[in-house]
Amino acid sequence: MAQILTRKQRGDKIASQDIDQINSSTFYVRSQSGKGGYSVTMFQGKWTCDCFDHKYRGKKCKHIYAVESKVYEEPKQKFKLNLWKPTV
Repeated sequence: MAQILTRKQRGDKIASQDIDQINSSTFYVRSQSGKGGYSVTMFQGKWTCDCFDHKYRGKKCKHIYAVESKVYEEPKQKFKLNLWKPTV
C-alpha cells in the first residue's frame, strides 16, 4: 500500500534538492518532474507560489513548505551551538 505524504512531508523532501534564491524575498524551486519550476515569494508577510495548487487552494503548497524548511530549519541545523560547560 502506497504511503500518502502530506504537503509538508513532500516539501521537506523537495528542500533536500536545490532551491535557488533569486533575491531577498524570492526563491526558485525546481519541479520534481524535472520540467521547470516554481517561484515562491514572500509578499506582505506571506508566502506565495505560482503553482496551480497554491493558486487554486490558496493554502501552503509543497513548494512553500520546501522554502520554509530551507530558510528556517537549515540555518538552525548549520549553526547549532555547542555550549561550553566547565568540567569539575
